[in-house]
Amino acid sequence: MEPSYGQKSGNKALTSVVLLAIVLLGIFYLAKVMHKPALPLTVENVVVTKVDLSAPKSVSKIPAGFPKDLPILDASTINEGYTLDYKDHGVVLSNLTYTTTKSLKEVYDTYKKYMTGAFYVMRIEPKETENSTLLGMKNNNQLSVVLTSNQNLVTIKLSYTSRK
Repeated sequence: MEPSYGQKSGNKALTSVVLLAIVLLGIFYLAKVMHKPALPLTVENVVVTKVDLSAPKSVSKIPAGFPKDLPILDASTINEGYTLDYKDHGVVLSNLTYTTTKSLKEVYDTYKKYMTGAFYVMRIEPKETENSTLLGMKNNNQLSVVLTSNQNLVTIKLSYTSRK
C-alpha cells in the first residue's frame, strides 16, 4: 500500500524541520567555539595637559615634555599642543603642531641636523614632494617629525614619547 499524499508531505515537512534544527545547532556550536572572550574594560590613568594657545609668550605654547633644545621654527604659529601622561605605564606623549613659510627642504634639513647632532638613532622615511617623516630614538625615547607641504605653507607635527 502506497502512502497517501498527506503522509508524503508530512514526512517532507518533518525532514525539513529536523534538517533546519541540525543546521541551527551547527551554527550555534560554531558561534560558541569561534567566539573569543572580550577583553575586560580598564580605566586608563591619563593626565591630559593642553597648552594655552592664547599665551602671550610663544615659548609657553610648547608642551613641557619636549626636549628644551628642539628647534621650533615659528612658535607664533603653534595651533595645537598637549601632553598625555600615562601614569600607570610610565609613558609621557607630547604633541605639537605648527606651520611655517619655510620650504619643505629647509624644515626637513633643520630637523635632520638636530636629530643627528643630538645623537638620535634615526629611521629616515623616503623624502616625498609634499610630505616627509623623520623618526628617531634616544635613551628609549622617541621623536617623530611629520612634515606636510601645502602650497607655500609647511605643517610640522612633532611627537615626543618619553618613557620613565
